[in-house]
Amino acid sequence: MTDLDTFLDAKYIKIFVAVAETKSMSAVAKQFGISQSAVSQTIRSLEEQLRVTLLSRNRRPLALTRQGEIFYDYSLKILALQNETIGAVRDLSGNNVARLHIAMANSCAETIAPKLVSEFGELASQWKISSGITPDHIELFLERRVDMVITIDEMLEGEQDIDRFELMREPYVLALPANYKNEIDIEAIARKLPLIRYGLNSRTGRRIEQQLNRMNVSPPRWIEIESVIGQMKIINSGKGFGLTTPLCFTNLAEIYSNVRLVPLPRASFSRQINLLARKKEDHVIAAKIANSCQKILRNESVASLVERFDWLSDSFKFDFSNTR
Repeated sequence: MTDLDTFLDAKYIKIFVAVAETKSMSAVAKQFGISQSAVSQTIRSLEEQLRVTLLSRNRRPLALTRQGEIFYDYSLKILALQNETIGAVRDLSGNNVARLHIAMANSCAETIAPKLVSEFGELASQWKISSGITPDHIELFLERRVDMVITIDEMLEGEQDIDRFELMREPYVLALPANYKNEIDIEAIARKLPLIRYGLNSRTGRRIEQQLNRMNVSPPRWIEIESVIGQMKIINSGKGFGLTTPLCFTNLAEIYSNVRLVPLPRASFSRQINLLARKKEDHVIAAKIANSCQKILRNESVASLVERFDWLSDSFKFDFSNTR
């Protein structure tokens, strides 16, 4: 056993903690079922590794030196971390985990996350939900820095050992000022209003740009903004139009009452929302979360949108044969 092995050996640390607390090597020897000389040698091995004196041996009962008090405090933290680590690993074999980190697109985080944690908070002792752009989340998932990703379209298609739970397919739609009464055609709209578009670093922004190119639509005036709220504020004020999805709009429907959603008049397109997880590690919990997310999307997010825009009632798809 090397010096480093000695220092990190949990049994050595437990023996030291016991000596610090009982102030008696004989009591600790009895507690651990070893000889008193073995207890003494354990303490000396730690002192040699640390190059300090942990115990003042010329006092009765034994007392910690100043260095010993510091080492005692950190020893308690080491043992606590060890117990937490063991608990976290063991939890993975059951239906709950100690810690769960899910990354989501911004529109999903704002819509799904609060209700998901409220309904399934007991699945994990510690939750972390990150929002942002999909490419960053995929990179974090591949680096094993997040456990699951709620993402858009066919990201990581064909990757082995990944569960893909399909949650919802939704259409892209036009977002117009409520008082816009002219022809519903993108080219005609673009001649009157600037396009308020998402940043092209987002997957949604790139999808919209690709679709406009396919339609041979090139708005002469546009404003790029990396914020759904910012986009809707401008449209709500009557100063522009945009392409978005109902889910991106759902949390803003009551705030921006002067925004009207209408179907794309031609070349309709949609996006699919999926949950990705590691097949061999998180299948049971991922299935529960996917089922809950789908219910939240169907019964709350979509239901509230259909109340305002009834033409959306047949625009969503939920019936998938999970999982792939």
